[in-house]
This record gives sequence, structure tokens and C-alpha cells, in this order.
Amino acid sequence: MSGIFDSDYWRANGGVLPGWIVGTAGAMRYALPPLAARAQEAQTKIYGYLLAKVHANGTIDFQFQEIKEKDIPDATRQRYTPDFVGFCFDKNTNFGNTPPSAVHP
Repeated sequence: MSGIFDSDYWRANGGVLPGWIVGTAGAMRYALPPLAARAQEAQTKIYGYLLAKVHANGTIDFQFQEIKEKDIPDATRQRYTPDFVGFCFDKNTNFGNTPPSAVHP
């Protein structure tokens, strides 16, 4: 989320280097922090992974790869049941309680 740490607090305390914050490893999903509205690419209630491509010159490109429920293989649905897979995508949220955040207004 670009600009998420662009605040008076972080400007006065050394700033934050560019990077990615990805927390989509199956943990409960929370509402995005208020400052996320500054970032056009901010998304909530999605799963995926971060793909890094390292170039010979040392640069690294990052791209988020979203995983949708339809992408889950049949073998996984059978092992964990379709109801469980559906729960993970549709109900594994807690949007009423935003967790403590390192983002300072």
C-alpha cells in the first residue's frame, strides 16, 4: 500500500523504506487501517502470495498474485471439505475489530 506510512510521525522519525506488507497466509483478515485509503492498490479480504523476480543486475520486481476460491484444487477441497474452503474465503474475517497497528496517524 503506497503512502501508508506517509505521515507526520514517520517523516519526523526517519521514514520507512519502500517495501511490501503482505499478511495473507490464511490468518484472520482484519479491516485495513484508516490510512490505507491513501493507497489505490490497498485491498482487503483477498488471499495470495508475493512473487519476487530477481534480475541479473540485482534489482527485484515484486508482484502480488491473488488466489481466488475457484483456484483451489479439487484435491484440497476434498481433503479439507468445500465448506471449510468456503469459510476461509468468506468468513475468516474480523472487520469489527481492527488490530493494533504500527501505523501512526
